[in-house]
Amino acid sequence: MKHFEEKLPENYRLVKTVDATKAPFAVVFNLLSLVMMVGAFAVLYFAFGTDVSLIKEQFLTLPDFTKILALLLLVGGFIVYIVLHELVHGVVYKAFTKRKLTFGVTMTCAYCGVPDVFVYRTASLCALLAPFVIFSIAFIVPMFFLQNTVWFLLLAALFAMHFGGCVGDLYITVLYVFKFRDGKTLMRDTGPVQTFYLPHEKS
Repeated sequence: MKHFEEKLPENYRLVKTVDATKAPFAVVFNLLSLVMMVGAFAVLYFAFGTDVSLIKEQFLTLPDFTKILALLLLVGGFIVYIVLHELVHGVVYKAFTKRKLTFGVTMTCAYCGVPDVFVYRTASLCALLAPFVIFSIAFIVPMFFLQNTVWFLLLAALFAMHFGGCVGDLYITVLYVFKFRDGKTLMRDTGPVQTFYLPHEKS
């Protein structure tokens, strides 16, 4: 099965561009990301029956050093997560294409791309969804075993950030599921910009 094209076939045409650096996309994506974060945290909070009074009691009994450590873990954990998220994209892209990857950060997003080739739908979906699946499992499973509510909330916050941070990946996945269902769809992923191509329809 062919996973990519070195060059865009002559009979293909550009059908859509998703540019995360453009203001309209950036504003909408960031607002949607915030809504997803709050929603994900709220779902976990109520699903696990978190007790507010217990949180306050457990947090107040923590040593000052542990409180600072929890805050550092939240901030540091999210930074490490962003790096790992993009690396997972890269590992999957590399497995399918063996081509040079590009990594970076813009004012609106962190990214990983494979700009020198045009990737088919299946390979694109695998690369898009790999971080979402892997880190969702990595964050949620330990929650079932945490006894301390404060540490549970720390993990829930990281999951919420992860969920909201996947907004771009999930948006493109929705495009694939509902709009670009043709297996011949090609995508060029430069990182912050994704362009989609389909064959010309014969008249």
